[in-house]
Amino acid sequence: MAGTLLQVDLPEAPGEALHLADLLRDYADGFGLSGTGGEEVLEAAGALRARYPGKPICLRAPATAEGAAAFLACLAGRAQALRVHGDITVDALRTLRVAAHEHQVRLLVDLTGLAEAAERARRLSRAKPDAFLLEVARREAGRADLDLGTVAAVREAADRPVAIAADLEPAVMPQVLRFRPERLIVGRTVTGAPDPPRAANALKARIEAVQRLTQFF
Repeated sequence: MAGTLLQVDLPEAPGEALHLADLLRDYADGFGLSGTGGEEVLEAAGALRARYPGKPICLRAPATAEGAAAFLACLAGRAQALRVHGDITVDALRTLRVAAHEHQVRLLVDLTGLAEAAERARRLSRAKPDAFLLEVARREAGRADLDLGTVAAVREAADRPVAIAADLEPAVMPQVLRFRPERLIVGRTVTGAPDPPRAANALKARIEAVQRLTQFF
């Protein structure tokens, strides 16, 4: 994948999600839907995919390996990435990865909040997921704490790409992008902004500027 993809996670309500997608079409590289499994999220993904066929869509799988496999079988081209819970065995992940690639779906293993994430990533890397996903900051009371230590540990332990979820301001993008994430996932920092297109444009411009400066290093 060339460069970091900017993925904007949209609200669960289908009407609101489509409205925001229309506003953000010139800035977001892809979209995520926050619902976990279920027919409603599949319908919303189908509508989003029909409207923007060139933008990959990421969905969240149910927490169990069995639920994730069943959900994957229902995607039918409506999503191009699946976010699965990191509390999964190597064998289950390997089976899921084979099925995902048959469906041309990238598999993102979410290690957010799990104990010993680096060691877990080392073990699960044997199943060769497309990337490990980590949420590095959440906005609370008007501030956001940035903690990239776990990202560094996972990258070193697993030698796999990372996807980073971080509702942060453009100013901290150089710190996040030094890990060359395959995608940067944002939510309310864009969708909850007074002017969502402007917020997304600021992030996209910052990502592109950082990547231009670091492409030779």
